[in-house]
Amino acid sequence: MSDPEGGTAAGEGSYNAIRRLFAAVDPAVWLISAYDGNRRNALIATFVSQASIVPRMPRLLVGIATQHYTWELIRRSGTFAAMLLEDGQWPLVGRFGLRSGRDGDKFAGMDVAVHDERYLVLPGVCGWAGCVVEASFDIGDRTLFLGSVECSEGGHGTPLRMSAWWARATPDHAKLKAQLERDARRDAAAIAAWRQARGWQSGGPPPAET
Repeated sequence: MSDPEGGTAAGEGSYNAIRRLFAAVDPAVWLISAYDGNRRNALIATFVSQASIVPRMPRLLVGIATQHYTWELIRRSGTFAAMLLEDGQWPLVGRFGLRSGRDGDKFAGMDVAVHDERYLVLPGVCGWAGCVVEASFDIGDRTLFLGSVECSEGGHGTPLRMSAWWARATPDHAKLKAQLERDARRDAAAIAAWRQARGWQSGGPPPAET
């Protein structure tokens, strides 16, 4: 059957099942920053993952939607910093997650350190990693950036979890929910176009490699 966003699936039960599955995971909140020497920005990331188990070859994989200013700066600079926010830094979710850096400097008035002349890091975070982009992958609604970790610090404080942010009383909740709904509609169209270009539909066989 067709879904409201242009794909196919077994039914509403499948959607509810995957929602419950994702809800069982309580992700930490990561702030991804980028700096091209003149311009700077950061956003709250929806996808950050360790991408290597080799101790001396650490890697991170981050997913950044293509409409974001941070995506543009990562593309230009070839670098990014991933900061694991501390629980007490929950107000930063609203600051960095609810407006575009194209409308103003999100770091204005903040104490920001610049490591190795290219990695922007806020004080008080649990830890951070400065990465050079090794490869990038277009998946329709966003780009996956594979970063080689070049420098890092970590092991401080208690990481902020998304459940802890939602549990706090803040007017940003309604704003974030509305923004997520808008982003989901945009992402759905981008994913559908990407799949169509590759000749693939959800539930069908994978496209032949060319």
